[in-house]
Amino acid sequence: MAYVLLALHRKGARGEWVYLPDLVSSLAIPQGGDYAKLRFWRLIESKSAVEGAIRSDGSKRVGWWRITPQGKAFVRNMSRLPKHLHTYNNDVVRQDELPTINIVEALGEKFNYADIMS
Repeated sequence: MAYVLLALHRKGARGEWVYLPDLVSSLAIPQGGDYAKLRFWRLIESKSAVEGAIRSDGSKRVGWWRITPQGKAFVRNMSRLPKHLHTYNNDVVRQDELPTINIVEALGEKFNYADIMS
């Protein structure tokens, strides 16, 4: 999820909407839709949530997302977030204050923050 957030930041750094399914498919990572969970930390927002966009079949899942100011701060390693959130029915029901995590820790050993940001 952290790697997708970094890719979204690069693609839509000025707040542009990005069609995330295409962006994710261009990355060399397994796909599964976990990136949409970034919204629970308010790191990204969907176009349907902001502008009421709806597909022709009535679904609100339009695929367009953008990074939020909180997401930009996290990407720039200027903030820490709760490592765990508890959700139910697409709503955050509990947020553990500790432990917290920053972007470098979220990337783990598989990705190098300095290399990605250069």
